[in-house]
Amino acid sequence: MNVIHVVRIGGPEVLQPARIERPVAQQGEALVRITYAGVIFNDIMTRTAFWRHADDPEPSTPFILGTEAVGRIEAVGPGVTGLKTGQRVGVVMHNAKTYAEFAVLPVDRLIPLPDDIKDQDIAATLVAGIMAEMLLTEFRPVGKGTRVLVTGSTGGSGSILTQWAAARGAHVIATVSSAAKAEIARRHGAADVIDLSSHDLLTGVRRLTAGQGIEVAYDAVGGEVFTQAFEALGRRGVIIPYGIAGGKQPPVNPLSLVDRSRTVAGLMFFDFVASRAELLRRANAAFDALRRGWIRPDIAEIFPLAEASKAHARFEDPARTGKVLLAATA
Repeated sequence: MNVIHVVRIGGPEVLQPARIERPVAQQGEALVRITYAGVIFNDIMTRTAFWRHADDPEPSTPFILGTEAVGRIEAVGPGVTGLKTGQRVGVVMHNAKTYAEFAVLPVDRLIPLPDDIKDQDIAATLVAGIMAEMLLTEFRPVGKGTRVLVTGSTGGSGSILTQWAAARGAHVIATVSSAAKAEIARRHGAADVIDLSSHDLLTGVRRLTAGQGIEVAYDAVGGEVFTQAFEALGRRGVIIPYGIAGGKQPPVNPLSLVDRSRTVAGLMFFDFVASRAELLRRANAAFDALRRGWIRPDIAEIFPLAEASKAHARFEDPARTGKVLLAATA
């Protein structure tokens, strides 16, 4: 079968097409024919060994990337019940190895897909939709009039989060990195947009909220943007950093939390889908949001599997908006 190998740690060019034997499903597993694999930030971090410490050995290569995908069950292993050959499923898990035509996956991490939503639409919103559901429900209930800040608002996750928060009635202030992206953020439902290439985030928030500040901030950017978003919080405001597209967040002095009784909340995606019941509940909420039109797929580009290196280069392009997908099955 066709796969994409990471042949060494490095840039997009290290993603190389290869052929290997098709794997066989064992006890508790299913062989899934992948239709679309999503490119997500975690894939970039793995390809570059971003989290590797100085004294850690370099990861052994080659290996296959992939965290998010949709497809159809080709075969099931011994003892598998509840899922059947031909059924459409999605997956979100570490080391899913979905940059491939086929992947063997544990059945307890497979998400049955609804018949009324296309593979492409689910592939473009699976991780982002589940993430948005977590962010909007776990840390501060978001509803009519809630003052929300979304940084990185036109990326794959930020666009879905902006749409869903707006659909819940929140007053969304979105940040963008260029004037060209501002109109996209408004189309997604942002009430106000701050272009960080020409305006200061903190000054903008204070002006737009008449000095009250933000109730809840979702930061996908990190770095200095996190610092400003934290300072933009109002009384009892909460910030949830969930990405580091612009660099790691600086340390926070616990004493600074006392000022305005602010909170910095941590989110590790897989901690919130640890059980199968929780995974399915959150995925079904995202499917319902798609069905109701609260969120809409925003696809930047779809690449053939063999062009994974181009897909990663597109993902890392600062001008990109929306989701990048790999079409794994011709």
